[in-house]
Amino acid sequence: MSPYLRARLMASLLVAVVLVSLYSVFTIPTRMKDVGNPQVKEAAQKPADAPNIVVPVVNDQTPVPLSELKGKIVILDFWATWCGPCRMSMPEIDEVYLKYKDKGVIVAGISVDKEEARAQYKILRKSVHYPTVMSLDVKGLLEAFEVTGLPAMYVFDQNGNKHASISGYRPGWLEGVVQELLKKRP
Repeated sequence: MSPYLRARLMASLLVAVVLVSLYSVFTIPTRMKDVGNPQVKEAAQKPADAPNIVVPVVNDQTPVPLSELKGKIVILDFWATWCGPCRMSMPEIDEVYLKYKDKGVIVAGISVDKEEARAQYKILRKSVHYPTVMSLDVKGLLEAFEVTGLPAMYVFDQNGNKHASISGYRPGWLEGVVQELLKKRP
């Protein structure tokens, strides 16, 4: 084998090792939280004082207290630009939002990214119809929830009570929860 070919082969191998390492480093926070169940883990903690939580629910990003949304089903989706499962779940969440928004379903995406990721956040938020906000821009929002892995989703019923939560991505879970709540409509 020629020295040139050997050098190219070694460089290619090095690039592959670096890419696999980077993938592992950036997905560990998502995978670590699902040790008990690799697919999904129900979130154990209930948000503190849920009715006083302020959520970004309207298209102009104006935060609204959850207590003002009585009669609506409110879905909060915590995600990050670097989280592969988060990006995989976004089209499904968007589909649920578009399908049920006229039936009183509100979705708000909350990016937990750091300031350095704001440009990437702005690109990704354009891929969905539901409003999104960076947690950095809504004081106290992230602290009000026990986010143990990403994506993390909280679903509040029409009375403003936490009905369900999930950490991780399980296709079909959200629509099932929404349908269940719509059947219980007061």
